[in-house]
Amino acid sequence: MALENITSTFGGNVEDSFRLLITIMQILGGLIGIYLIFWIVNFIFNIRKNKLLKEILRNLEEINEKFNVKKVK
Repeated sequence: MALENITSTFGGNVEDSFRLLITIMQILGGLIGIYLIFWIVNFIFNIRKNKLLKEILRNLEEINEKFNVKKVK
């Protein structure tokens, strides 16, 4: 009801502006959603990668102990 009064006063231009604003907000919301999904997937892959690297490092240290190799820093 109030929107009809405003649109009749401004000649319908406000309604088009609101539609444009809503469309822009929907696009931005979609982009933010996609970014969050990619961020979460990347976070999960990084956790798995770090876990694998720690396991590789532990195995390498065990091999070095078996062959009596000194640590080089």
